[in-house]
Amino acid sequence: MKKLILMLVIIMTFVIMTGCGFEADTSSDDIQEITNDETMSTDLNNAQEITNDETKELIITKSQYQYYNSIHDLIDFASDIVAGTIVNSRVETFYTSYDLNGQLLDDGIIYTIFTLLIQDVYKGNYSIGDYIEVKQPGGETEYVINVTDEPTLDIENSYVFFLYSEDDWTVPASYLNPTQSIYYYDSDSRDISQNLTSVSDRNNFHITYEQLRSIASIGD
Repeated sequence: MKKLILMLVIIMTFVIMTGCGFEADTSSDDIQEITNDETMSTDLNNAQEITNDETKELIITKSQYQYYNSIHDLIDFASDIVAGTIVNSRVETFYTSYDLNGQLLDDGIIYTIFTLLIQDVYKGNYSIGDYIEVKQPGGETEYVINVTDEPTLDIENSYVFFLYSEDDWTVPASYLNPTQSIYYYDSDSRDISQNLTSVSDRNNFHITYEQLRSIASIGD
């Protein structure tokens, strides 16, 4: 019989930032909106319709992230801002807790790892043509299906990511949050004043291709 587990993953970064930047209109209710009981109930109903495989454990994961008051703060905290196309993906389980003998103390967290072919760099040390890995909570393994409220990212689609990368390059980067830090990318756009389209309909930030280029010029 399929076992159902509800899990809350806290992905918070506590930072103090000041300053003003691009225009933004954000609500302090964003996190509450994403993690409320109504949303959890909806995800649970959707998850139960995803699979009829009774042999797999079904996990519902709710993630909570740091939210930012302005585009300026988002830019400041991002270690990398890149645009690129997702070329493939895989699923891995990350383990974080061990005892003194090296034995696992947790069941791990399932992530989908996306490989991004970089087409443009606005901040950071990557170059056009490099590949970078970006991780996202959730995915399906041989024994577990982990359903989340993260945005859908599709292979062969192009996005702009505001990322945080570890010093250890073997660890995939993470987007700062799913609401404010992922945008669809159109490499053929000639209208530099055009606003990027966020993957989230809850994102009130507005940023243009011209502003992205200005970020890159500041770093030069």
